[in-house]
Order: sequence, then structure tokens, then C-alpha cells
Amino acid sequence: MSQPDTANQTTKKKTSSKSQEKQRGSAGRIFFVLMIGLALLLWLAPLIISNTSMKNSILPLVLKRYPGEISTGAVTLSWSQPVVFQNVALKDFEGRDVVRIDQIATKKTLWELATDRKHVGDVNVDGITSLTYVNEHGLANRDFLTAVLKKGTKEHPEGEPGKEDEKPKTGTQQSLTLHMSDLDLCVVNGDAEETPYLTGMAITVTRPEQRTEPILVKGIWKESATEEGEQIDPAKIAFAVSIVNSNEPDASRSGALKFKTEFFDLSQLTPLVSALSPGAHLAGKSNSEMEIKWSGSKESPRFAVKGNWEASPFQFTAPEWISGDQIQSETAQGNIDVMAANGVLYFKDAHMQSQFGEMTLQGNLNWDDLTDESKREKLAGLLNSRLKFSGNLNLAEAARQLPETIHLKPGMQITGGTVDFQVSNYDPQKPEQAEGQDTVWLVGLKTSDLTGRNKGREIRWQQPVSLLMQIARTSNSFDIQSLRCTSDFLKLTGNGNADHLRIHLEADLNQLSNRLEQFVDLQEIALKGKMDGEISFDVTDQKWETLSFLQFENLQLALPNRRGWQEPSLKLTVEGAGKSGEKQIHVERFIVTLVAGDDAFQAKLEQPTTVNRKRDDSAKPELLPFKIQLKGKLASWADRVRPLSKQDLQLAGDVQFASSVSFGDQYVAHENTTINLTNVRVFTPTLWIDEPRAEIKTAGSWDELHKTLKASEFTYRGSALVVNGEKLEVELPHDDIHTTSLVGSLSYKCDLHQLSRWFQNPAEPPEQKYYGLVTGQANVIVTEETRMASWRTTIADFAIEAPLKPSANSQKQPVASQRNPGWAISWQEPEIRIEGDTQQDLKSDTLTLDRMSIQSEMLDLSAKGEIRDFSTTRDVRLAGEVTYDWQNLTPLLRSKLGPDVNIVGRETRPFSLTGPMGTAHTERIQEVVLNAQPRPLLPDTRPLFTPTDRYMALKGNAGIGWEQANIRGLTSGKTNIEARIKDGQIHITPLDLQVSGGRLRLAPIVRLDVKPAALVFEKGAVIDNFQFTPEMTRNSLRFVAPMLANSTNIQGQFSLSQEFAIIPIDEPKLGEAKGTLMVKSARVKPGPLFDALSDKINQVLAIVNINRTGRLIDADSVFMQVDNQAVHYHMIDGRVYHSPFEVHMKGITVRTTGSVGLDESLDLIAEVGFTNMLSEDKDQPVLKSLISRPLKLPIGGTLKKPKVDMRQVGNYAKQMGVNALDAVLGSGFGEQLQGLFPERTPEEMERIQKEREERKKERDKRREQKRLERLKRKQGL
Repeated sequence: MSQPDTANQTTKKKTSSKSQEKQRGSAGRIFFVLMIGLALLLWLAPLIISNTSMKNSILPLVLKRYPGEISTGAVTLSWSQPVVFQNVALKDFEGRDVVRIDQIATKKTLWELATDRKHVGDVNVDGITSLTYVNEHGLANRDFLTAVLKKGTKEHPEGEPGKEDEKPKTGTQQSLTLHMSDLDLCVVNGDAEETPYLTGMAITVTRPEQRTEPILVKGIWKESATEEGEQIDPAKIAFAVSIVNSNEPDASRSGALKFKTEFFDLSQLTPLVSALSPGAHLAGKSNSEMEIKWSGSKESPRFAVKGNWEASPFQFTAPEWISGDQIQSETAQGNIDVMAANGVLYFKDAHMQSQFGEMTLQGNLNWDDLTDESKREKLAGLLNSRLKFSGNLNLAEAARQLPETIHLKPGMQITGGTVDFQVSNYDPQKPEQAEGQDTVWLVGLKTSDLTGRNKGREIRWQQPVSLLMQIARTSNSFDIQSLRCTSDFLKLTGNGNADHLRIHLEADLNQLSNRLEQFVDLQEIALKGKMDGEISFDVTDQKWETLSFLQFENLQLALPNRRGWQEPSLKLTVEGAGKSGEKQIHVERFIVTLVAGDDAFQAKLEQPTTVNRKRDDSAKPELLPFKIQLKGKLASWADRVRPLSKQDLQLAGDVQFASSVSFGDQYVAHENTTINLTNVRVFTPTLWIDEPRAEIKTAGSWDELHKTLKASEFTYRGSALVVNGEKLEVELPHDDIHTTSLVGSLSYKCDLHQLSRWFQNPAEPPEQKYYGLVTGQANVIVTEETRMASWRTTIADFAIEAPLKPSANSQKQPVASQRNPGWAISWQEPEIRIEGDTQQDLKSDTLTLDRMSIQSEMLDLSAKGEIRDFSTTRDVRLAGEVTYDWQNLTPLLRSKLGPDVNIVGRETRPFSLTGPMGTAHTERIQEVVLNAQPRPLLPDTRPLFTPTDRYMALKGNAGIGWEQANIRGLTSGKTNIEARIKDGQIHITPLDLQVSGGRLRLAPIVRLDVKPAALVFEKGAVIDNFQFTPEMTRNSLRFVAPMLANSTNIQGQFSLSQEFAIIPIDEPKLGEAKGTLMVKSARVKPGPLFDALSDKINQVLAIVNINRTGRLIDADSVFMQVDNQAVHYHMIDGRVYHSPFEVHMKGITVRTTGSVGLDESLDLIAEVGFTNMLSEDKDQPVLKSLISRPLKLPIGGTLKKPKVDMRQVGNYAKQMGVNALDAVLGSGFGEQLQGLFPERTPEEMERIQKEREERKKERDKRREQKRLERLKRKQGL
């Protein structure tokens, strides 16, 4: 190789090595820069998070199991400083704050927390406010609290269905200590009023590192010292909670709670009590000590409660519960010692006593059996329990403290009387009773003599009631050893066992009512009638027979605000016979009969039947077939089924019922069921059914085990409605399914007029009447995974009619109704067809609208699409088109807007809507982010609105148009209006139309980004040089210029400019608007308001005797003149206020100020001036002085019927006299003379005027008598 080549290679190697070194240097620098950037990013990350919306995700990550929303105010995040959260709010499902926290601050810095995440250390939580929401039903957010306790969600507060509980974790966890200070407990009522009841509590929560160690919660509250210093006995509350993880897979947490109060003033709880019951009050000093321990699994919990309590004194009032009475006791105390294990509650001791009496409970109670859904199991659980419940009640003390509640007779004082009671099958002195040993239930009730004094007269009721019953219960049977109830109004005796039983009852409610009326005022309570009954059951040689009866005579029962129950004569008999074996029961015959006057009921066994004593779930259900018949009055049967029910249901008519019904243990089947109703009336506050005849036919079954109702056929036929159903099946939620399922098909036919009357109160005239024949069918399938529906409906000869409102324009007269004289047809269609198919997939939470259409001559609409996330954000994807014919739509608009509407045109327009409709859930998120508070849309306006982002992502387009239109006097040619939804607002294409000889300019915006939604018009010229029409004076102009209202002839031009208009869509009367009406020149024929003023003006003119030809207003009256008027208006609080508006007529000037309500009510002052009636050159000083001041007349009433207040006319006449004296005798003399006479008040003027009218009537009467006497004398009578 040559030397130059070697040199070149050497040079290349050196260059290559230098290039590699440069590349390595460049990569190093890049890596170094990236590391610096990453370090800088990590260093600034806390600052970025704390100043963006990401700060709102920190606490939800910490409190993962909290089911509601959490909002955060300012957040301090810095590696070198403690973490601080401010203005934290925990919310419920309705978006209401349940906990507010001023500040949460860690003791450690963020760097220390990041490097040692297992040891959080001390955390201070300051300024806590806990809010409890209540309404008339109790806790207002019960579902939310359930979700918190059971780790549920809004959709499933009880917990996710089928989701297994998390097994206790082992090992370590984050350790921390929470120091909560200044904890205030508040209650919030239905009006959102917050009232604190315990303030300044301090709580410490310690969570250890090891999960097997207990979590400790300690709290203390002390009553604040008064201004004078420390209190003698300061109130104190202290509690301690210890929660331990058992570390066993099938066990829940165990723990203990100790609670103690000292000298606690119960009045502190009054806000909570009064929120639950308005006006309630609690008072007294409480000392208590309680200890609760718990352990075991969720399926088999164990707990023990032991402690005592005392309130001395004790006071309680609650107007809703005990009227104006007050419960007082020098002391009320009790103690409890209870343990629960294996489904049994063990009451070692539970005792309570006060001045009213005392109660004691001992023994054990089978709690699991009592929570069973089966009534048989509940009864068995109670009978298998071993209890002793006893006590006494001081009737004299109860009557003394509760006179209004008991309704004592006026002047009555109960001086003596006690009630002793006992229900027991357990002797606390012999707790070792064997579980299988026979028990004897003892039921005792005994009252001492009830004595009282009324107006010095002694009243005594000797031993009102004495009841003693002893029942011995064995493993297979029972034996009534004794049953005796003695009283002067009730006798009850009985004895026997499962083979031979006799019970006899006699009751005289008249005697009971007479006895009670000696002591209490029964008011609207009625207790009258006599009862007689007997139960008889015998078994002989395995043959059983029963014959029992119960009868009433002249029964009358009544309670305030309840339907009374009256039975002149009623007898119920039960008769049966059969055979009884060890495994089976044979029923040969069984008849239940009830007869009450013309009403009758019978249930008769159709054929002898044998059933097994023990149920076999695998075998076919054994049924007892009965033939059931019923007839009589619907109202009387309703009273027997629901005695003393509320008065919100009124029934009338005759009913006949027949059915073949087979009864099983948990299964009922029926067939050939018919119900015939004649002249039936069913009236409720919202429903008024009146049918001359109706018939129901059906067959089906009810499965209690699977909660399934089936109807193989169902038919209802009435004059208004006919319904046919096939294969209907409804399955209610139970252990296997968690949602209601429905399958079936329905066809229907109804007379729309007759059906609409069901929803119209017959005592009130209807606003509209509906006609048409409706036919259709619907198929529905609802399962746990899907819901499908398909419907087809046709309405033939459809019409809506409304009361006739004649139009001033003879060419726009509405079509008169042929069915109802004085009514007009608002909308008429030969046929309307409505069809649709929908499907909802519950798994994907999507609702699909496969097809939906409405077809008629007036309107054709078709649409399809889907709604995703239907239960949450409701993300809509909908598109369609609508075809409308204004010629057919106009009659409907006239019924709503009045007769002055005429629109021409037929168009087809597409429409679309996409995006999330939002829910209350998304609104709560928006409130958290913006901390939304109600505020005005524009400065210095009154309506308040709350920002919302519910519709911010919603988009849509739609349009409307016409060829020609005349709407309430506004006329326009071809018009096209487009609307677009974007950013939470509906923007309507700005309008600039040639209307009524001028121009109309509008740019309305519908604000959906606020609550409530609002229609907004911004500043600008709206109307320019419109020609007046009579229709305009009957519409919006009547509020701004009431002197023009309802004029039948008006000529001239006007313009209108607007500062703003803000109209809440849901409540337009709460809107606000400002603007100016400019009338350049107008000649107006007087309307009702000027007509009402004219008579009063003529009276005044007659006083001064001005020479005039004719009255002010007559058939040949000239027009009022309005020149260059600028009227400023302000609509607010449902009224339109206007600046002075002036009209001229025949030398008279009328100027009005005040307001007109949107309900047409008037609150005006009319100033009437007369100075222009005399020319300036006339030398009539006295006359000019008489009318130198304007007459002020208050005007009330309505625009159609104004009422002029004439009380000011008298004062005006007197002032005219003063003016005249000044003109003749010199200035000031009239006022001096006026000072000699007292000023008359309006009341005095009204009284004087009445006296004058009475004197005038007397004079006229005497004159008439004299005239008649003269006439008689003249005729020689």
C-alpha cells in the first residue's frame, strides 16, 4: 500500500473517531438535558397539580370507597412543605354537602410522605361541619347513608348485586393519626336552613401499621364556659371506639364502643328533633354510660350492649305528635343488658321508668325467625321465644300531661287509674328451663278503677278491663287453660286445645262509647254497635268439624279525616268438615259466607280435597279449589276491605264478582274470573272515573315463591276503554332476580272524549275537550338484560275543541263546533298514526330507537337513533325530519295564542341532536369545579341563575319557516328561522324582517348553560316604524301603554328599543326586561280604561259648568291623540312599570304612571288636566282657578274591568273651591279659609257619602209616598 493511501486511511480514522466522540458528547448532552427537564418537571409537578383541575382527583383516590363526589378548594403541594387542602366538601347523591372541612394539613412534607408512604403521621383536620338532611319523612338522604355504611353506590346502595364482600387483608397498611378539631354537627331541614346542635367537638383517629392491631377513635365534647367563667357542672360527652380486624377470612371486623355523657343538656338536640317534627323541643340533663361490643361475621353477627341512662328532669314537646301538650318527668331513667348470638337476642335486663310508669323486658327472642318474610315463620319465631314483658301505666299522670292529645272533656281531671300488663312465658327466677320443655304463655291486662272529677262531680269507672289468658304450648299442640276478659262492654271467654276449642265474644260498643264520653271528648270519633261471635272446632275419631260466626248490629266506626264504616247488620259464618291424619288433611266441605243487607259473599269448596301436612317443594302444588261469588255496593265492600281508610277515595256503584280460585301454600290460581260493574264511580284527587257499565274477565296465577303474576288472558270493557291482554307475566324482584321483568301484549280501543273525562274534575268546567277513536296494540318484553317495546296507535276523527273566542277580523273566525254550541274546533285530523320500536340493552346501557313516527295532515315526524349510557350521561344520537302544514297548525295555535293568528306555508325540515343530555350527577361535578353560586346573567339585574355544564357538549340543528304570517297584528312575508345548539346555548338566526310596514329585528338566545334555562334578548332596536293595529293593543302593548289597551281603532306608528330581556323559561313571570316604546303619532279610539275615566271626568266638568257640547265620550267622539311619546318600561316581579304616558282628547290631558301586572291587574295613577279646555285670551280668572290643578285618580281592577277610586274627587272639589276664593279675594285667602276646616280622611269621606245617600233615599221615599197620597185623593179613594 502506498504512503498516500496510508495517510488517507489514518486521516479517515482520526476523523471517524472525532465524529464518534462528538456523537457521544451530543447524546450525553441530550441525556443530561432530559434528566434536568425530568427533574424540573418532577419538582414542578406538585405546583402544576395544585393549580389545575387535577387537584380534584387527589382526595377521591384517597377515599376510594366514598360513594359521592368530593370537591376541593385551594391545594398547597410542595416538596418542602406539608400538604394542605382547603375548603373540602363531601357530597351526597343529590349534590348536597354532607361534610365541609376548612383545612386538611399533614405534619410531614410532601417529600417525606413520598419517601415513606407507609407512615403518613399526624394529619390535622380543622373546621369540620357535618350536615344531616331531614324532611317530613325523616332522613332525606337515606340511600346515600346506606351506601356509605354498606360500601354501595348510587345505583345499588345496598351493595353491588352478586358481588362478594372483600376478605379482610393481612399484613401492613398506611399508619396515620387524624386530629379532628372544631367539629360542628348541624341539621338541615327541607327549606335548606342549617341549624347547629353540637359544636366544638374534637376527635382523634389512630390507624396502626399492622392490620391486626386495633383502630382507635376517641372523641370529647365539653360545654363552653359562660362569660362569667367556668360552669359549676359543665356538660361533657366522651366516647372511645376500638375496631379490630379478626384476620379470619369468613369474619367481619370486631370492636367496642364506650360512650358517656355528664350533665348533657338535651336541648342541644332540639334542632335535630324539630327538623324531624316542626316545633318539637327536648330539654333536660342527661347522664349516661354505655358500652357496646361486636364481633362475628356479616351472616352471623354477635354483639352485647350494656349501660344505663338518666334524664333529670325530662321535657318533650311535639305539636305534630302530641298537639300542644308537654311531657314532663322529674326523672326518666333506664338500663339495658342485651347480648345477641346465633340469631337470638338475650335480654338479661332491659328496664325503663318515669312518672308515666315503667316497663321491663327479660328473656330471649328468636330474631332470625322474626326477620323471615313468611308470616308463619315470624309467628313460630315469636312463640318459640322465651320472654317476659311487663309494666304499668299511670293513666292519671298521662291524662294530666296530655289533655289535648287524649281530648279530655272541658273541666275533666283524671284523679286515679293504672294499667298493669304482662306477656310472658318465661320466669327469670328459673332461667334453666329446658329448650324442649312445655311453656305456658300468660297474657294479662288489668286496670284499676278509673276516677275523675268534673265541676265538682266525682266520676268512677270500676275496673274498666280485666284480661287473663293462659295458653300451654307443647311441641305438637296447644291448650287454652284459661281465657277470660271481663268488662261492662266486653266479655271474652274460651278454652280448649287443638282437638276441642270454644271461644265466645260479646261486645257492646255503645256502652264503651258512653263510658269514654264521661271522661274524654270523642269529637268526630264514633264507636257504636254490638258484636257477637263464636269459634267452635272439634275433632272426634280423626274427623274434624268447625262452625264459627261473627255478627255486627248497627255498627258505626268513625275517626277524624277517615271514611266511616257503618253496618246495620252483618254476619260472617265459617263452616267446614273433614278428616285429619298424621300426614294429610282431608277437607270434605268448607264454606265462608258473609251477608250484610243486600251485600253477600260466599267462598265454597268445589270438591273434597286432600292435602299433605308438610310441604314438598319437588311435588306439584296441592290446591284447594273454591268457587267465590260476591255482590253488592262497591263502596261498602271497600270499607270492609279497608276499614277507616283515608277520604281521598270515593267509590259508588254495584259490583258482581265470580271466580274459581285454587289456594295453595304459596300459590294461587284463578280461572273464569269475571267482575261486572254497574254505574261505577271512582273519584280520587286526580282521577274521576264514571262508567255506566264495565266488565273485567281474566284468568291467571300468583306464585309467592318466585314473586310471579301471570294472566293468560285479560279483558276490560267499558264505555270509555276496551283492553285485551294476552300472555301477561310480571316477575317482581326476589333472590334470583333484582329487577322487575314484564312480558306480554296488549291491544286497546278507547273513546278519547270519554277517557279524557277521567282526568277532568266534573266540578270544574273543562278548558278543552278531546274527541276521537283510539285503537292500537303494544308488545313489551322486559328482562334483566333487555327491555323491548313495540307499539302502534291510530286515532280516527281526532279533534280538540275549546270555548269560542270571537275574532275582530271576520275573515279569521274559528270553526264552530257542531257538538258543543259556543265552542270552536282548535285542531282537527281525520287520522293520526303513532308507531315506534325501542330496545334497551341493560348491559351496554344503550336505548335504541329503531323507528318512531307520527303521521297526520298537520304534522309528519319520523326519527331514529340511540341513547348511550342511558342511566348516566344519556349520550343522544338522534336524527329525523318533520313536515308541517301551517294551514292545519294555525287552528291549534289560535287556541293557545288567541284568534289573531294566521300562518300560511307547508315545509319539510330535518333535525338532529347529538351529545350527552347530562344528569344531576354531571351537574354536581360542575358545581364542584366552579363552586357555582346563583348570580345574575347581566349586571344590575334581579333574576338569579346557577351555571351548569349539563348541556355544554350537546349539539343540534333544527329549523322552521313559513310563506306568510300574521301573529297578533305582526305581519311578515316568507321567513326562515334556524336554530343551533352549541356550548350550552340555542342560537336562533338573527331576524330582520319587513313586518307591519316596518322592520322587526330579533336575535334571541336560549341559555341552557344556567339553571333555570333562560330566554335572553340583548340591547338593540327591536321594532322600527311599525303601523299600529287593534290586535297589538290587545297583546303586549297593553302592559306598556294601558291607555291604548283593547282599542278597536288605532292609527299611527311606533318603534321599540330594548336594553335587555331575561326570561326564565320555567317561570316567565320572574323575568326582567327594560326598554323604551316610542310613539311618533297616533290617533286612538278610547278603550275600557278611558271609558271608565270619562264618567268621573264629566262629573268634575259639571261642577265648574264649562260650556261643552255633549259628553266627553259618545258615539261621535273624536279619537285620542298621542304625539311624540317616549315611554320607558321595566318588567320585574310579574309587573310592567311605565314612565308617564300622556293622551289628549277635547282639551283634556290624561297622564298615567304605575304598573300593569302580567295577570292584567292595575296599579295606576291617572292625572287628568283641564287647563287646555279654555283659551289663553279668555278673561275667566275664576274658572281658570277652579281647574288649575290636575285631578289625580287611583285606578285598580284589571285592564278589562278598571276600577277608578272616587275618594279623591271630594278633595279635588274642595281644592277647586280654594282656588276660586284665591282668584276672587286674593292669593292665599282660600288656603287660610281651608285651615279653619279639618281635613277629611278617605274613610270619613266614604262615611259622609253613605250618610248622604241614605238621607237622599229617605227623601225620595217620602216624596213618593206624598205623590201616591195625592194621586189617591185625586181619584177619590
